[in-house]
Amino acid sequence: MKKVFGKRIYCVITALMLLITSGTQAATVILGYCNNEIKDTDYRNDIQFDAPIQGAIRFTSAQLSAYKGAKITKLRIGTEAGMTKTYLWIRPSLSLPAVAIKRLGTTADGWNEVTLDSPYTITGDEIYIGFNGTMPQGNHIILNGTTNSNGAFVAIDNQWEDFSTENAGSLLIQAVVETEGETATADLGLESIQADSKFAKNGEKRNFMATIGNYGSETVKVPTLHFQIGNMPEQTYTEENEIKAGSNITVNFSGEVSNLPEGKNTMKVWIDDPNGSADNNSLETELYAYTTSYPRKILLEQFTTINCTNCPAGNRTLNKNFGNKDNVVWVAHHVGYGEDELTVDASRDIMNLGVTSAPLAMLDRTQLAISENGAPTFGIGYSNESIGAQFMSIAYAQANLQPSFVSVNINAEYNEQTRELKATVSGEKNDDLYSILYDKTNLTVYLTEDNVKANTVQTGGGANDFYHNHVLREALTEAFGDELVWNGNSYTATFTKTLPENWKPEDMKIIAFVNRPYTGSALNAEVLNTNSVNLSTLTAINGATTSINKASHRYFTLQGMPVREADLQSKAVYIEQITTANGIQSRKVVME
Repeated sequence: MKKVFGKRIYCVITALMLLITSGTQAATVILGYCNNEIKDTDYRNDIQFDAPIQGAIRFTSAQLSAYKGAKITKLRIGTEAGMTKTYLWIRPSLSLPAVAIKRLGTTADGWNEVTLDSPYTITGDEIYIGFNGTMPQGNHIILNGTTNSNGAFVAIDNQWEDFSTENAGSLLIQAVVETEGETATADLGLESIQADSKFAKNGEKRNFMATIGNYGSETVKVPTLHFQIGNMPEQTYTEENEIKAGSNITVNFSGEVSNLPEGKNTMKVWIDDPNGSADNNSLETELYAYTTSYPRKILLEQFTTINCTNCPAGNRTLNKNFGNKDNVVWVAHHVGYGEDELTVDASRDIMNLGVTSAPLAMLDRTQLAISENGAPTFGIGYSNESIGAQFMSIAYAQANLQPSFVSVNINAEYNEQTRELKATVSGEKNDDLYSILYDKTNLTVYLTEDNVKANTVQTGGGANDFYHNHVLREALTEAFGDELVWNGNSYTATFTKTLPENWKPEDMKIIAFVNRPYTGSALNAEVLNTNSVNLSTLTAINGATTSINKASHRYFTLQGMPVREADLQSKAVYIEQITTANGIQSRKVVME
C-alpha cells in the first residue's frame, strides 16, 4: 500500500463499542461511534497527495438485532471541504458491492448528509456504512469520540487498514434510522466471543474474552455469562459491573478444559437478557481439543541485504529479542531491498509471502497481531529498542501459543574427508488433529551458515561490518518444501549434500520444518514445527582426535558451542558426541 499518511503513533488496545441512541419512544435514532460535534482539536491525519480514499464503520448482527425492521433513511459523514466524487453507501462487507448508495459530490466543512432514494430495511445482518471519494493533498481524515474496533476502517487504493489502532476515536460516519415502535429500555446482546487460542489442551484452562452490548436506554448490570465446551458440564462467570446505555463491556474469563475428545469441539456461550429476548444472546465458536502434542520450535525468518541502510537496526532488534531463545530457529534471507552476493534462489521464492522491502521478519510464516495487512511479515527496523522489544514480545507470545501436532527430528552424519553431509529427517503426527487441520503438508530442509564474510561492508553498519549470521546457503528441498510422504502416522526423508570448500561446517546448521505448501496466498503457508542441528555436534572439529581402542567424548551446548568436560553443569542438557573406530554418534544427555 502506498504511504500516504503523515506521522502516526501505533499502540496496542482493546477497543470498546458505543451505540448512540435517542430515547425509548418511536423516533429517529443515530447509529455511529463518533461525537456529533466536530472540533478543531479532533484527531486529524493528513493525506500527503491526492488519493482515492474509502472509510467505513461496522455494525454487527448483535448490535442491529434490536433495530430489526427499522429503516435507514439517511447517511452522514463529517469531513473537511474539498473531497470530490464522493458517494455514501451501505455494504454487507468491505469486499462486496453496496446494497444502498447515494452520490454526495464534493464535501463541505462539517457534516454532509444524503437521503437514500429507497430506505434500507435493517434485517439484523451485519453491515458496513461508509464512503468513497478523492481526497486532495493536505486534507485530513478526522476521528473523534470513542475508539472502537469497528469504528475506523480506511482504504487507500482499495487496501483496507484498521485505523482503530490509532486509539484516537472513530470515523465521523453516522446512519439515521427511523424506528417503528419503542426502543427497549433493557436489551442486551452478546457481540463477540474470542479465545486466546483456538487450541485447548485437556487438563488446562483456556482464557476467553466476550463483548456484551447494551442496546437499551438504561444502565444495567453485567449479566451472568454461561458457557459449555463440547460435552463438558455448563460453566458460568459473573462480574460485578455495569453496562451504560448505548455502550458495551468486554469481560475476560477462563474455563476448564478436560476429557474432551481430540479434535473440533463446539463452545456455546450465552447470557441472561433482562428483556427476555434471546435473538442475540448466544454465540458459538470452535475449539480444537488435544491431549498429545510435540516439542516445538519457532521458525524466525529475517529479510535483509548488504545495501539496506536500516537492516543493521533490524538485526539488533532480532538479536535482542530472539537471539537467546532456545526454541527459536533463525534463517536470514538476503532479499527484500534488492539482492546481494549472499542471495540464493530459495529466498527469491519466499518473497511471495509478502516480502516487499527490508528489514522485515516473520515467525512461522503466520500472520500475527503486528503483521502487515495480507501477509505474515512485520517490520523490525526500530531505532528505539524499547519500542521494538514491545512489538517483538507481542509477536513471540502469540507464536508461542501454537501447539504442534507433528514432530521433526534430525539425524545427520558428516564425512570430513569427502565433505559429504547426510541428513535424515523423521517424525510422527497426531492424526486426530492433523487430518482435520491440514489437507497437505511439505517438508523443507535448509542449510545455513554463521560468520559468513562478505566482500562488501554492510551499509548502515560499522566500518568492519563484513560478517553475517544465519545465512541461507541452500535449500535441499524445493523452496517451499517437498510433499511429505506418510507411512501411517510417521515419515522419513534423507538428503545428501557435498559442502563447497568455502562453507565452514563448524558454523553450519541443518534446519528442517514441516509447513503448509504455498498455493498462491501469503496467509496459507504456515510452518507447523521446526528443528535444527549444528554440524559442529556431528564431527570432530578443531583438532579433536579419535582412537581405535578407546571412545572419545566431546560435549556441546544445545546451540552447538563446545564445552570442556570440567565445565559441565549439573542438571544441564548437552549434546554428547562419541567418536570411535566405527564412526561418530551424537546424543542428548542430562548431566547428573
